[in-house]
Amino acid sequence: MKKTWIPVVALTAIFLTGCGEPLHEMTDQEHELVVQYAAKTLSKYNIYQKDGVCAVNKALLEDEKQKDTPPEDTEDTKDTETSTEGLDAEVTDTQEGDDKNTQSFPVATLEQALGLTGIQTSFQEPYLDDMFLKEGVYAIDAAEGKTFYVMKIALSNNTAESIPIDVLSKDGRFRVEIGKSKVTATTTLLPEDLANYQGTIAAGETVETVLLFEIDKSVAENLSGVQLFYTQGDATYYIQCEK
Repeated sequence: MKKTWIPVVALTAIFLTGCGEPLHEMTDQEHELVVQYAAKTLSKYNIYQKDGVCAVNKALLEDEKQKDTPPEDTEDTKDTETSTEGLDAEVTDTQEGDDKNTQSFPVATLEQALGLTGIQTSFQEPYLDDMFLKEGVYAIDAAEGKTFYVMKIALSNNTAESIPIDVLSKDGRFRVEIGKSKVTATTTLLPEDLANYQGTIAAGETVETVLLFEIDKSVAENLSGVQLFYTQGDATYYIQCEK
């Protein structure tokens, strides 16, 4: 089995050997330096310590062990490979099935999904922007290589009474699917962020809310067939985006 020599051995050898000269008697300061260096080196290569100076790659250590381990029976190896291939096939089939069953989620209006009684919602035309800006108030920049897919939704109270709305406490999440890309709505502290909206809409008033989805610019080149979903707990709804 191969051995890993810790550098402190070499350092100690410098102090303990020489060309016929008497051993060097270390001062207290030199002794302390050697102790500190040894502690640091041991910490670096100690795989059982979580907070070492440098994490040791256990995979590399396992490779070294495997090199010194005689190969197992060929037939057993073949059985293992066959079993692994079958598992990968099942995972792939499941992933493909999820994409094909996108429409298996129940269809709901936004009011139904959020449980909004007395509120009518309407979607404006979505658009792309590298920066979501409210002049003089805030500006949110998309990451490099990405852009925002912006959805604005109006919440209208057409009743004669004020209606309190608390979407935040529902602990749900919105996502869009654009082709094979699935993107969850960006979490913001904007007061008009629909995913975190809390407020009261007075009788006859309308509040403008927004959902921001940070998508790759390559995905933004083809926005055909964009779908909106809302998930709360174990329930997921395909949202009809009515304008």
